[in-house]
Amino acid sequence: MDRPTAGRLARLLPRAFLVLGAFVAISDAFAFGRASVAGLAQLLPFDVTPVDPLAATLSAAGLVALALGLYRGKRLAWWLAILVFAAGIPVQLLGLGHTAGGVVAAVGLALLTLDRAHYEVRSARTWGWTAWGLLIAGAVAAALETVLLIVRDATDGFTADLPDLAGAVSSWLAFGDLTEPPSGPRTALILGLAVVSRLALLLALLAVLRPAGDDAPTPAVRERVKELARRHGRGALLPFQVGDDKRWFCPDGLEAFIAYGRDGRMAVVVGDPVGPAEHRWPAFASFVDACRRHDWVPVVYQASEESAARLRTLGLQATPIGREAIIDLPGFGLAGSRRANLRHTITRAARGGLSVAWYRHGLDESADSLAGGLAAVDTAWRAESGPTEMRFTISRFSLNDLRRNPVAVALDAEGCPVAFVSFRSTGSDGGFVVDLIRRRPGGIPGAVESCLAAAAERFRDEGASTLSLGLAPLNGLDANGERVEERALAATARLVRPFYDCEGLAFFKDKFAPRWEMRYVAVPSRIDLVGLALALARLHVGSLSGTALRALSAPARSLNRALGR
Repeated sequence: MDRPTAGRLARLLPRAFLVLGAFVAISDAFAFGRASVAGLAQLLPFDVTPVDPLAATLSAAGLVALALGLYRGKRLAWWLAILVFAAGIPVQLLGLGHTAGGVVAAVGLALLTLDRAHYEVRSARTWGWTAWGLLIAGAVAAALETVLLIVRDATDGFTADLPDLAGAVSSWLAFGDLTEPPSGPRTALILGLAVVSRLALLLALLAVLRPAGDDAPTPAVRERVKELARRHGRGALLPFQVGDDKRWFCPDGLEAFIAYGRDGRMAVVVGDPVGPAEHRWPAFASFVDACRRHDWVPVVYQASEESAARLRTLGLQATPIGREAIIDLPGFGLAGSRRANLRHTITRAARGGLSVAWYRHGLDESADSLAGGLAAVDTAWRAESGPTEMRFTISRFSLNDLRRNPVAVALDAEGCPVAFVSFRSTGSDGGFVVDLIRRRPGGIPGAVESCLAAAAERFRDEGASTLSLGLAPLNGLDANGERVEERALAATARLVRPFYDCEGLAFFKDKFAPRWEMRYVAVPSRIDLVGLALALARLHVGSLSGTALRALSAPARSLNRALGR
């Protein structure tokens, strides 16, 4: 057996003992399979046959939590497992007379000790101190329970000695019953202490599972990120990669950074790494290693097709998530059959009295009178679409941002704003990306299309290369493809249509005859796709409450109104 295989087996055995112990505890307490597990109980490194079902449930949950902590390489879980296996030796050998169980406990302790270097994953600093505090509280409760059991029939004070208390704490750490069910005047207090001791142990183990946090970026890191973005940043996600809601990983010695958002254990990378080609992927490999130490799951959202291939070589599974619509501006125009539908829509809007005002460098002093009208459009849009604004890869409404970035404003015949679209630079590639789209409900149809077309023509005339209309999520996927993940996401597009009309959004963008490029998500394993979906929902809208779902469906409903559907 080679060394890596032997190492994996050595790590597997302690976890297997813990999970098997949880199974035995539940089986014995709830009387299913009791005869078949009776022999196993004597071979385990700890006593897991409590009489009370509640105690059995708490013990089983604690054992599973500890096994999960070891699986994730948690240093605190390693320390607690050392205590549990060490406590099992005297309990099994001296307390219960189970020689085999004592030997197994010693073997598990030796394997954990020899493999100490593997367990280097951090827990949240605050939760780590909480875990130790809970352990101390649980030990005190276990000791008090033993004292009360010893003196429950006495009349002249406490008579417990130090070996009794040490044995009680060892038995508690080994997930065993401390004694037979008590009786007498102190029964309720003793039972309460028993539950408290086991519950404290379980909560301590759950606290260990909390991932490590990350520090807020320093001003020096922010400046470095801005400089790297200025020199090497490109693509539709660049404005959001440098947003204030992001965290950045900037390894020393490499001219690159990774932009990500955190939700629990999920570290959601936004787009491709930023930097020169020779530095990007070494930086990403360092980020993956840092995620492992922090107990984070590295996932990527909206990776390019080129990056998807590199991510697969790093062990991640890349799956199509949708297509980005990109207009190549040098050849953009409304003439011809390709954009006939768009041309007719804009012509009808103009006949209805619509005009477009263009502010290349943001709203200037001459447009100050429009500020109130734009805020009113945003307010009306949110009243219809839901009060929660999306974020993460979409900006929030801000007049200050509208004064710094290009804006196209659609005006009715009286000069009042009925819609507006803002844009952001995509960096060194010389392009732009659509940012905010707002339209007053019930306004002139074609207002948004008119803003986008006018902006595309102006950007084209000044020599810009591309205009990205952003991602059409869950679009372009093969419902009959070879990969089960792609088939599942294609089916999801149909399921979420009442909340988010992916097909309608793609139809709207296709009016501009763009070039479509596939975008990908990348995860370590298939099960992480579920965690990524939940993380994206929370990062975009904050929660999965009814208000958040309304916000999530807002773009589709706004689009439907724009299309007159």
